[in-house]
Amino acid sequence: MIAATAVETIAARQPIRRQMTCAEFLRSDDGVKPEIVYWFATRPTLGTRDAEIDVEATDSMVPILVDRCSGAPESLVSRQVDAEARHLRRRQESP
Repeated sequence: MIAATAVETIAARQPIRRQMTCAEFLRSDDGVKPEIVYWFATRPTLGTRDAEIDVEATDSMVPILVDRCSGAPESLVSRQVDAEARHLRRRQESP
């Protein structure tokens, strides 16, 4: 039982990597997930423009990303965050 707890603790403290999978994101501590999402949302990716995004927006993305990642654990978190950020930008740009 102690070994399982140690493994879970280590998994919750893994550094953020550009190639982080959804499975790794889901294993992260719930308190860290908003930081992970913010980190990905504020870094430009190929083909996207730099965009301002605030903490409240990224915080609201966490439950959506948890749902998306649960259905696609092998996908990259960066792609999921990018897709949701584009969705948020389109909503903000709409009158």
